This record gives sequence, C-alpha cells and structure tokens, in this order.
Amino acid sequence: MKTQKSTQQTILWILLAVIILLGVFLRFYQIGEQSFWLDEAASYSAITSGFPEFVSTGNMAMFYLLAALWTRLVPVVTEASLRSLTAIFSILSIPLIFLTGKAIFEDERKGLLCGLLAAFLLAINSTEVRYAQEFRSYSLTTLLTLASTLLLIQLVKESAKKTRNLVLYTLITVAAIYSHMYAGLLVAAQVISLLFLIPAFKANAHFQRRLLLSYFCVILLLIPLAVLILTTGSSPLGWLGQPKLSDIPKLFLFLTGTTRPGYLIIHLAFTLLGALGGIGIFSKSISQQRWRFILLLINIVLPIGLSFIVSLVLQPIFIDRYLLMTGPNLTLLMAAGIVTATELLHKAFPKALPLPLLATVFAVLFGVLAYSGLSNYYENFSKEDWRSAANILATHCKQSLRIYCPDWLAPSVKFYEPSLNPIAPAELSAYLQELKVDGNDTLPQAENYERACLVFSHLQVGERSQNAELLRQAIQKQFPNALITELNSVTVEIYSR
Repeated sequence: MKTQKSTQQTILWILLAVIILLGVFLRFYQIGEQSFWLDEAASYSAITSGFPEFVSTGNMAMFYLLAALWTRLVPVVTEASLRSLTAIFSILSIPLIFLTGKAIFEDERKGLLCGLLAAFLLAINSTEVRYAQEFRSYSLTTLLTLASTLLLIQLVKESAKKTRNLVLYTLITVAAIYSHMYAGLLVAAQVISLLFLIPAFKANAHFQRRLLLSYFCVILLLIPLAVLILTTGSSPLGWLGQPKLSDIPKLFLFLTGTTRPGYLIIHLAFTLLGALGGIGIFSKSISQQRWRFILLLINIVLPIGLSFIVSLVLQPIFIDRYLLMTGPNLTLLMAAGIVTATELLHKAFPKALPLPLLATVFAVLFGVLAYSGLSNYYENFSKEDWRSAANILATHCKQSLRIYCPDWLAPSVKFYEPSLNPIAPAELSAYLQELKVDGNDTLPQAENYERACLVFSHLQVGERSQNAELLRQAIQKQFPNALITELNSVTVEIYSR
C-alpha cells in the first residue's frame, strides 16, 4: 500500500514538473522577438528615473521596485532579459495554482487532480503567455493575488491560528495592490466572500479579531497609495472609452486564451460545472469547500462586474489586461469542472471509463483548444514596432529636428536610442497652441535644420489626430519633401527642404 502511494506521488510530481517545464518553454519561446511597445518602454523609463520617481507613481510601484533590482542582476539590458522577470512571475503561478487547486477540495484525490489540471490549463493559456512576455506588472499581480487567495483559504481552514500565515496574507495582499491597484477589487471580493462564513464562525471571536486586525493593517499600509491615487485622479485612465455589453464575452475570450466563440462555450460550460460541483449540487458538500468555490466565483464576478458598472456610471475603468488577475480563478473552476465531469462519467461507467483515462482525454481536449490561441499569438500577434522606428531615426534623423506626437512617446524611442531626444514637450505644446489660435506656422528651431522628423502613434484619443495634422501642414511649408514609413502602430515621417 505504501509502495503504491509512493509511486502515485512520484508520478504526480513528475507530471507537475513536466507541466512547469512546458510553461517555461512557452513563456521563453520567442521572448525577445517582438519590439518593446509604449507601456513596456514606459516601465523601463520609470525604473531608470530613480527610486523616488517610480515610487511616487503609486500604481505598479511594487513591480517597478523589483524590476529596478532585476536590471542590476541581468548582464545586458534587452527586451528578452527584461521580459524574463515577468516570465518568471508567470512560471511561479503554475505551481501556486496547483497548490490552490489542491486546497479547494476536501477530498485529497479530487484536489490533486484539480491542481494538476489547473496548472496545465494555466501553463498553456495564450493570454498568460502573452503577458508573461510583457515587461509590465500583470503577471506579478496575477501571482500575488493568487498567493493571497491561497493564504486566505489556509487561514479559514486553520481558523487564523498561525500568526505566520496571517502576517504573510497581510503583506502579500498589500504587495498585490501595490503591484496594481486593480488588485484591490479582488481583495474586496475576498472580504465579501467571508460574509458567507459568518454562520460557521459566529462564535469564533478569535478568528474574527485576527482577520479584522489583518485587514486593518492592510488599510493602514495602503494609505500612501490612496493619497497618490487621490492626487493623480482619473487622468491616467482618460484614454479609455465606455465599454459595451459585447466587451464582456470578449473579456472571457481574453481570459481563457481562446480565439473562437465555440471554444469559449466549452470553457464556460466546464467552469459552470466546476462551480456547481464544488458548491455541492451533485453531492453533499462540506461548508468550507462550498465557501472556497463561492470565493472563486466572487473573485471573478465582482472585479469584472464592478469595473463595468463604474465605467458606465462614473468613469471608464474597464480594460481586459487590468482584469487578468481574475483568470486563475476561472482556470480553477474550469479544472474543477473537469474533475466533476470525470467523477460523474466514472460513476456511470466505472469499468469502461477509468478516472486516469478520462482525465487524460479532457486534458488533451483542452490542449487542442489551447493550440489555436497559442499559434495565433506566436504567428500573428505583433506589438508596436518601436525598434524599427528608432532604427530609422538613428539612420536618418540624428542631426535633424525631431518631434514625437504625443510628446510622451519619447521613452519608446529612447529605450533603443537614448540620444534621440525630441523638442521639449513644453515647446511643442506652446507651438500647437499657437497653431490653433492664430495659425503661426514658424516651427521652433526649424532654421537650424535641413530635415524634420515626425513620429506619430496612439492618435485615436481626443485631439491627438487633429494635432498631428496641424504639425504635418506646418512642417510641409518649410520642409516640402516627405518620406513616410508606416510601421506597426507607429508612423515615421521625414521631411526635407
């Protein structure tokens, strides 16, 4: 009996190791192939501007801190070396979701199967792979919110008796929110889920006091971030448009990493099956297990629903990548759905359909579904081509007048060519204002150059497109000859006399 159990555990760890290695391969495959896009360049600009500067940004401060330390460890700063940090965060989420899947079921066998399936589904999720290869905070936030959820499950299981776990939960929850402020939505979901435990822990004053102390410390540690957010206001999200109801299914396509509505229906069907099975529709469920599945559901519904409603009523804040942290909760319910399906089929046909065979068939099915998303990402997805834009500017515009519109595009060029500074933002802003008011078309410093180079991107919002056209018309009066290069989401226009 002991030998059989030892063999099963060995097989389990081998399978988990293979899944993690698969996740490693997918996250590092072609990791440096794509150019940095605007947000990635902004991340690098933030961490190279110094500790006070990136801490003062508030949002993503935890990521900037870790990224700044990472740049001191890597021998050469490249797209691949910087993105390796976010790939590592994403890889760490794979064993972590295994532990979470193992913890949500009371039945050990179901928990192990759920954990393995969840790890596999997360490893092959094309959206997780995409953001593992992006030098932003999303994979870190996913890791930390998942760790926070696992620790909360442990705290409830042990009635918050272990101080170490309570301290870890508090610190990791705070770190998650400092990695991205949207993590606060998921923490709010955790708190709301605890209301379902009131009947079970009504008489446990010790448990209540310790959890309240934890959340009090979380609030206390988040005061600096709250002050920064209140100071900044909603201006960083000013580019967002109001979402439509059709954006909800698009978000679930994004979270599941699939590209086809038919595939999404299969994912959501198993998610629903997992939720119903975990809550105890198909069998008698233990109260804590029921709460764990309610927790996963609220972790999905509240951040998505609240951000959508706020976007309609107050200020648009609904954006898919900011809600990536909800993805592992969906993955866990999906894995639980596969576990429930295998159990039901095995009970119906115990000899014809053994559990290992059923689990393997479902894993292969979801592997096939994931292939389309992965192949689409590796073959078709492309980021803004700032690498080529910087190369053109370095070749043709080193001794030229350079204008980047909008002015905050500069870090995208300077990541590749640090010396290619544009005219000062204040000078450009004043010039645009003159063009709008009295048509003054005297370009600042134009008489000192034989060539003017314009770089345009992200012109869809507000007056940016109008400003770009004003600049073109004004420059063509002094530099009539134009050479225009259209890159992916970036336009380089070179004007000469």
